[in-house]
Amino acid sequence: MRFPYILLQLILLAFIFTAVLGLGKKILDLFKLRAVSLLEEVSLSFGLGLGTLSILILLIGFANGLNRFCLYSVLLILCIISIRELKYFFNRLNSGFSEKFPNLPDISAFNKFLILLFGATMFLAFTGALAPPLNYDTLSYHLSFPKLYGEAGKIFFIPHNMYSNLPFGVEMFYTLALVIKDEILAKLIHFSIGILCVLTIFVLGRKYFGKNAGLLAAVIFYNIPAVCLTSTYAFNDLGLVFYGLLMFFCIINWSSKNGIVWLILAGIFCGFAIGTKYTGALYFILPALVLIVFFTIQKKENVIKNMCKSMFLFILFASLTFSPWLIKNLIYTQNPVYPLFYNIFGGIDWNAELVQRFARFHISKDMNILSIVSLSWKVPLNNQVSVILLILPLLFFIRLDRNIKILISYTILVFILWTFFTHRIIRFLLPCLSVWSLLAAYTLVNFKKSKIASRVLYLLVIGFLCWNTFKFAATVGFNFFDVAYGKETKEEFLLKNFYQYDAFKFINEELPEDSKILFIGENQGFYCDRDYVGSSPLDLNDIVEISNASENPRIIYAKLNDMGITHILYNSSEVKRVSNTYRSFNWKQGAEERFNKFMARFTTCPYSKKGVFLLRLI
Repeated sequence: MRFPYILLQLILLAFIFTAVLGLGKKILDLFKLRAVSLLEEVSLSFGLGLGTLSILILLIGFANGLNRFCLYSVLLILCIISIRELKYFFNRLNSGFSEKFPNLPDISAFNKFLILLFGATMFLAFTGALAPPLNYDTLSYHLSFPKLYGEAGKIFFIPHNMYSNLPFGVEMFYTLALVIKDEILAKLIHFSIGILCVLTIFVLGRKYFGKNAGLLAAVIFYNIPAVCLTSTYAFNDLGLVFYGLLMFFCIINWSSKNGIVWLILAGIFCGFAIGTKYTGALYFILPALVLIVFFTIQKKENVIKNMCKSMFLFILFASLTFSPWLIKNLIYTQNPVYPLFYNIFGGIDWNAELVQRFARFHISKDMNILSIVSLSWKVPLNNQVSVILLILPLLFFIRLDRNIKILISYTILVFILWTFFTHRIIRFLLPCLSVWSLLAAYTLVNFKKSKIASRVLYLLVIGFLCWNTFKFAATVGFNFFDVAYGKETKEEFLLKNFYQYDAFKFINEELPEDSKILFIGENQGFYCDRDYVGSSPLDLNDIVEISNASENPRIIYAKLNDMGITHILYNSSEVKRVSNTYRSFNWKQGAEERFNKFMARFTTCPYSKKGVFLLRLI
């Protein structure tokens, strides 16, 4: 059984998040906030701690300190210096539980159902997080680059892969996890961030719309298939959602309390969000500035002065918390926002043709108003979202307070930005869906036009929540349960579910440790324990560039020898896919023929299976 292994993972996870909570509380105390509930403090502290620790790990990586001793020491020091803050949380939690425990029987049956459903969904997501990673993005960069950083003990430039130069706020925690333990700990970190998203939705909903709406909104969000499934992956999307929710929460608090400290915190969380994913700039800067302008105009006093001051503070602190990633890219690529704005900043390993290829796969093609209208109905009907969100039109029959109007405006703006400026992947919409969940919960709780209609709505919501959980349970039970709890080994699971794994197993067991492998077509290098060279489908293709610039097969061979290449991993199905989809193999006249002759004359094939070939240079 794997229970000792799982217990160790949970201990390490608790250790990391204890350090995060203590660090975040120390920073939060600097702002001297008053009249903040315990759960607000917890949520804000986790947000500040996560963002700050990710930057600290980046700095440690620059200083060649990515080793177990250094990282364990940092976590331990953070826990020790935060003893007072951690004791404060323990005492408040203990007293709060003692006060509310007698009232637990008074919780409504519906809320008990929601809590049980959330618990079941969380257990299923936890189970999925215990399975070895399979997702393409995870194996190609979310975990593969942190693994390379951990092996090298430092952060360094990875050529011919633009993904390595994207903001890596959450991936810094994956680097930590891979150094001190393994990829399962990394997945559990993203799973835990998903729980923090749920907590923040509950805190926001409870404060402004009542605890019933807050609890329902939190469960609706976590019950969305794209959310609960994403929480089983080592992605960064839930980090973006978490920071975005905290930013939005701080802006609403600022508008209500007029405390400039809330605006500063909003800027900090916006910077953390952009440091997680570039889309944070798209989703959060413009909506935040619009809300700042709107609230400043409402106060009607020194409008221009206050507006400029508020916008300046927000942008300043967002820039400060995002700046480490700008500096990293400036040093490594000469472009602070690599690979964006190439026409302004340029950037190594990048050119105008690659800019067009990148834009073709990251920007919407049909940008028109009709897209917004049609997608607003199609998205809830998507099997990755939730039909429950279709109740939002009932808001027209409910008296809307100021904060609900803010939520509506925010979601409309973010949805428009998602529609026009992304390639419309559902998980890219999660920041919007988190607020949509609040709107749906508010609608259900406050729709009082008819008792019969209200009861029908509740029954439908219960039905769809149960159906989503049932589908998720089937997915987790069929795919992940055996390997998660030890009935199936990691190797058996990967051999069955990841067809390239047998080739990597051969590489790891049979090739000398000083081998260096050129990947052709393949890009998922996480399970490769030998040095390798590869390129993403959106970057310059190493072998194509070499073949295009070589006059004959012998020169190709000589150039690969100069690079230290000893083997080639050739994945035929991936070559076909990335060639057709991304046009990654742009051979010049005669180059492909020269490459084929090189393969025939200068390589042997010690391994081939399922269209994956390992070739040795002779």
